[in-house]
Amino acid sequence: MNIRHEAYKNRFNLCATIVVWAALLFPSVAFGAKVSVPTEVVTANEFKLVTGVVYQPDASMSSIRTREEIYWYVPMWDKEHGGIAHAKVYGTIDQPIKQVIWIKKKNELFKNISKEFDGNYWIVNTYENEKGILAFIHVENAQGTNIGRIGKSRLALAWSDDNGETFSFLGNIIEPFGDPAPFNVQGIPYIIKDGYFYIYFHDVSGLTVARARVEEVVSAARSGTTSKWMKYAGPEFGFSSDGRGGKAKRIGIDGISHSDAACSSYNNKCYLLLTRMNYGGGDSWIKLYESNNGVKWNYLQTIMREPTNNPTEGFQYVTILNKDGSDNSSVGREFIVYCYKDFQQSTRSIFRWVIDVSK
Repeated sequence: MNIRHEAYKNRFNLCATIVVWAALLFPSVAFGAKVSVPTEVVTANEFKLVTGVVYQPDASMSSIRTREEIYWYVPMWDKEHGGIAHAKVYGTIDQPIKQVIWIKKKNELFKNISKEFDGNYWIVNTYENEKGILAFIHVENAQGTNIGRIGKSRLALAWSDDNGETFSFLGNIIEPFGDPAPFNVQGIPYIIKDGYFYIYFHDVSGLTVARARVEEVVSAARSGTTSKWMKYAGPEFGFSSDGRGGKAKRIGIDGISHSDAACSSYNNKCYLLLTRMNYGGGDSWIKLYESNNGVKWNYLQTIMREPTNNPTEGFQYVTILNKDGSDNSSVGREFIVYCYKDFQQSTRSIFRWVIDVSK
C-alpha cells in the first residue's frame, strides 16, 4: 500500500465523517449531490514513467474516444526547454495515463500558425463529432508578448480532421476588454445548451461567459476559420458584447476556471467546477455549481477542501467525463471528476470523484 495514498485516504475519510455529522447536527444545510470517496488514479511515479521528469502538468486533461478506447491530451510545461508540449496518452477511467502515444511540441501539433497568432498554446477542452475534433485553446504570450510571464492572453480554436494527430489553428475567439498585459483569461470549461456553446473564462470584470451557435462554430472550423462569439453583457443586454475585446459582465461566482463543465440529461441542469490553490494563503478547494440556463450559477457543494502550506499545493485542473467515459460536456445522473493535486510539486497526483446528482 502506498503510504502517501493511505494518509490521504484517511484524511479524506475524516472529511467525509465531518460532512455526515454536519448533516445530522444541522439538518437545514442542503447537500446537493452525492460525492464518492476520492481515489488516486495517477501517482507521481506513474506520471514520471509516462512523461519523464522534465515535464510538469499545466492544464486540465481533455479526452477523445475511438470506439471503446479513451485517449487523453495532457498539456505539460517543458521545464528543460520552456514552452508547452502535449502528450497524447491512452488510458482508462481508472487509469487515465496508462501509455504514451506521442509527445509533440507546438509546431509539431499545430498548423497554420502565423506571427499574428504567435504565443504558447494549451488544448484545454475538446468537442468531437463525425467530421472532426474541435479544440478549445488557451493562449498566453499572444502576439509574442512576454510581460510578467503571461503577457497578453486569448481563447482560441483549432480543428483536427485526422483523429487528433494534428490541429489547424483557426484563430482567436476571445480577447479581454482593454487587452491588458499581463492578464490571464484562464478557461475553458464549456457546456452545450439550446444549440449554443457556452464557454467560461476570466475577463477584467471577473468570471464570465460567452457563447456561439454550435452549428456555426463547427461549420466555420471545417472551413478553416472562426465564427462570431458574443460575451455576456448583463441581464438587460444578454449576449451582445463582442468576444474580441468587448466588455463582459461578471456572472457572480469565482474560482480558478482552468476546469470543466457539463449538462446532465438526467435533470436538464448544468454543472461547473471551480478550484482554488493556496495563492495568497488559505485552504485549497474544489467547488461544484449548478445552473438552469448557463448564466446564473448557484453554489451546490464543496467536493474537497484542504489546508495547504505553500502556494504550490492544492487542487487545480479539473476534467469531467460521463460515467461511461464519453465527453462532449454531456453527462447523465452520474459523472466523473478528475483533478490534479499539487501539480507543481514532484509529489503531484490525480484524484477522481464520482458525482451523483440524483440527491
